[in-house]
Amino acid sequence: ATPLVADLKERDPQMKALKKRVLAKRAAAAAKGESPDDYGPEDLRDDAETAGTAIGRPRSHGRTPGKR
Repeated sequence: ATPLVADLKERDPQMKALKKRVLAKRAAAAAKGESPDDYGPEDLRDDAETAGTAIGRPRSHGRTPGKR
């Protein structure tokens, strides 16, 4: 993404909340003496609910393959 788009996305309230949670997790891990590599995939699932899904249009190129 371009820097402008990234900046606008970071202003979104959901992204601000996500950043706050990530920084809190990092601070808690630093206080325990853990490194970021100590986290597994199960630790990342908490943030998955804020991620959006991409919904696209079906691919149609005009004519169907059977009508040539």
